[in-house]
Amino acid sequence: MNKVEYIEHTADIGIKVYANNLSALFVYAAKGMFSIIYEELDTLQQITSPEKSVKIETTGGDYETLLISWLNELLYYSSVEKVLFYKFNILYLTTPAANEGNFSLSAEAFGKKLSSLGIKPHIEIKAATYHKLKITHTTEGIHCAEIYFDV
Repeated sequence: MNKVEYIEHTADIGIKVYANNLSALFVYAAKGMFSIIYEELDTLQQITSPEKSVKIETTGGDYETLLISWLNELLYYSSVEKVLFYKFNILYLTTPAANEGNFSLSAEAFGKKLSSLGIKPHIEIKAATYHKLKITHTTEGIHCAEIYFDV
């Protein structure tokens, strides 16, 4: 079960993401975020091949912090490089080793330059926030994240 739901909120935009494992949860959170920014995201995934990629490595004190760091790094690279990212590959997602204290993520994001797509953002997301952020794990083995974005 991998899916994204949109959450109504008075000032921000939120998503609820469901996935079978944590790596997929991070991928679907990124796809959900970019589908808010660019309405054309679903179409692009089917008809284009990536022309730009970035490798992102980040750490956090827990999975929630790591998720926000991952999403904000994607926003940064998308803004600076003027790229719509639509494909994501989690290389590793680890819990802290003894005495190290940080969760870590290494991933690749693939996309196309906005200039070659001829599209503009539908909504500008300034940042992924910690507002009501939570990652849960159900007894059925489903991971769920609720994320709000500052627009």
